[in-house]
Amino acid sequence: MWKLNQRCALLLIIFSRKERRLQQLTLIQTLQGSLMQGSCQKVTQVNPPPVENAVVITRRLFHDDWKVIMSSLKRQTESTFTYHPFHAEKALIIFTYPWNAKSLCSNLGWTSVEKFQVKFEFWSIEKYAGKKLIPSYGGWTFFRGIPIYA
Repeated sequence: MWKLNQRCALLLIIFSRKERRLQQLTLIQTLQGSLMQGSCQKVTQVNPPPVENAVVITRRLFHDDWKVIMSSLKRQTESTFTYHPFHAEKALIIFTYPWNAKSLCSNLGWTSVEKFQVKFEFWSIEKYAGKKLIPSYGGWTFFRGIPIYA
């Protein structure tokens, strides 16, 4: 079913729609010697953090720096977390405890974190990680007056 063409680099994430939790993360790692043989040597299973600890933060202004926003959020909430920007205006925050995520997401609308305007919402698999079908009506687009080397 799965053929490992790219030297055994395979990452499987299995989601349970019913529980909306991340059930299993299987990472097949390659060792340095296995690149010559073309076979995988080690399988590692990692337990990811629960989805209840994940929060999506949206910044209002594009020019605000993520590092400055996150450092001010750490000072304000006095909690530990990691963040991963995944969009121009959105980042995923993973807290160590779920009550931090619940308290931030209880604020509806835009919230001030020092001088920055941000919005917090819970991570949703359907909203942020689901497949989306965008309808296309086809057709060609013609551009005139643009040089070939542009």
